[in-house]
Amino acid sequence: MIDPEPRNQPAYAWWLGVGLISAVALALRVAVLDSQSIWYDEAVTANLVKASFLDIFLGNARDNGNPPLFLLVARAWYLLFGDSAWGLRSLSVFCSVLAVPLMACLGRRISNPATGLLAASLFTINPLQVELANEARGYAVLHLCVITNALMFIRWLQDRKRRDLILYGATLFLSCYDHYYALLLPLVHVSVVAFHGEHRSGFLPWLGVSAVAGLVWSSWLPAFHRQLTTQGNLSRLAENWPFQFLATPVTFALGRTFAWRDSSAWMMVCAVGCTLLVFGVPALVAVASLRTRHAIQLWLVGWLLIPIVVPLVIALTWTPIYSHRYASVGLPAFLLLTAIGILALPFRIRLLNLALVFSLTGYSLYQYATTMLKDDWRVVTPRILDELAPGEIMLFDMDFEVVSFEYYAMRVGNLPPEMYGLLPPRKESLTLIGVKYQNGKRMDPTPEDFSAAILGEAKICLVLCVPSRALADYDEFFQRHGFGKSASFQKGRIGIHHFTRTKDSS
Repeated sequence: MIDPEPRNQPAYAWWLGVGLISAVALALRVAVLDSQSIWYDEAVTANLVKASFLDIFLGNARDNGNPPLFLLVARAWYLLFGDSAWGLRSLSVFCSVLAVPLMACLGRRISNPATGLLAASLFTINPLQVELANEARGYAVLHLCVITNALMFIRWLQDRKRRDLILYGATLFLSCYDHYYALLLPLVHVSVVAFHGEHRSGFLPWLGVSAVAGLVWSSWLPAFHRQLTTQGNLSRLAENWPFQFLATPVTFALGRTFAWRDSSAWMMVCAVGCTLLVFGVPALVAVASLRTRHAIQLWLVGWLLIPIVVPLVIALTWTPIYSHRYASVGLPAFLLLTAIGILALPFRIRLLNLALVFSLTGYSLYQYATTMLKDDWRVVTPRILDELAPGEIMLFDMDFEVVSFEYYAMRVGNLPPEMYGLLPPRKESLTLIGVKYQNGKRMDPTPEDFSAAILGEAKICLVLCVPSRALADYDEFFQRHGFGKSASFQKGRIGIHHFTRTKDSS
């Protein structure tokens, strides 16, 4: 049963609490807004927002794996605030903060006012949500749409007002128009309206509104087909996706800055243990406490697990599309379950659990604010440009790293006239197959072998960032072709290596 919203608390006091939590959310996200460098995905956003609304809407200007809602909104935001890191990321901050009171209202609707306030608080300090709210990508917009959609769904089930059902359909469309993982949400909702007896009478209205949302969304199908048929586009994180799946509980609870793949073994064990004890146990307690409210139980568990399980099955049987970022469609459900479970614990255990939640997330947020999580192109790019010799060409081991470099190079005002981005090798021998950039523009629709052109230069600046080939392989390759290494420096994962043709080369 889905109970109506409890109303035993003065509205002004509760809304004052929501306002204070929202203010904390804003302060927290603004404080760390510029702590991380712009990375590849954000640099792609910076390029795409300069396209016209029509090109974005038609999919002529698109990234490799998303529908266009975020880019359409980001295009309008860019016209107002520009393409600086602050200008681009402030849209995500705005949407994230706007989602806080909606999260509170949702928690209040499905449980009680205290649950709403705690759920909003957990959303405010959640390290993964803070990270995604500090990126010029569509995740904060997605969370705002998904939480609003959930609130409209629950309001409609409780009150059966046509307005709420229409708003549900609109926000379902917007959610799916922002991210493909949101297409899994109707699977969650149909489990309630079609298979739960007391709500079965609403199945046909729900189906009709959902069908209209799907029909409107279908205008994106031609662009979606082009994304699906782009070679290699359905592969995400390649062989690293199993780690992404296994790390999902930790990232949902503590983000990537408490412990990640480069952390020590004991920190990884600590992260897993704390996640299971401090977040997992309350979530299980919540599921057990909702046994008499089966519709809410089914809905929350489905909302959390379906965006994880379905992509996992696809990754195991077809192609690796799993990412914990994409699966964060279900993050609000995880936080709602955690809030319900914490409040169901005995008083002293509840206080201890809350103290641990705030301590662990506080440490992770401190790490996010003080540790460079992204590759630091903001610092590296000016140094590369300062040390680049006249006539020296730039060679990037991975083609996509050119985009991150260009974002900051254009702000310095000294974009190298000639750059090459290589593709991962398809055979053992090292070849220089890739694409050429002239004055920042990609010149080649398809990759070519540029070995002769590159090896014909006198000086080469090689940029490695998570390289597809080892530096030793490049050293041997260039030495064999008459080059010697003249200088190197390393900043985090980014390595810069200068090669100069030797005098005795043939």
